[in-house]
Amino acid sequence: MSDTVEIGTDSTPNAPVHGHCAVTTTATPLTVSGLAPGRITRGILIRAPGAADLSGGNSAIVFVGGPAVTADNNVGTGGIPLPPGCAIELPCRDPSTVYVIVPAGSSSQDVAWLGA
Repeated sequence: MSDTVEIGTDSTPNAPVHGHCAVTTTATPLTVSGLAPGRITRGILIRAPGAADLSGGNSAIVFVGGPAVTADNNVGTGGIPLPPGCAIELPCRDPSTVYVIVPAGSSSQDVAWLGA
């Protein structure tokens, strides 16, 4: 039995699932409600709303990572910065394993995610 996960090899795509997550100064998993195990097989796209979005967009950089992610460039814990209007695609089957955080002093921000 292999521990390898292959993303994007299923020729029968699922209908997309999506959500939004409020991002605060505490590392928070992407919000998932009622998502069946194995529902996402191709990965997820995470986007920080930008100035052109209906909401007016984020005002702070969101950092993306695992449960110990920090909003900085710390070698061991610093997340991937996601500035307003930018997106990142991750080969991930469970959005709740991805955490987001904003720097101290930032107001609550938003990220949208889409998986299939």
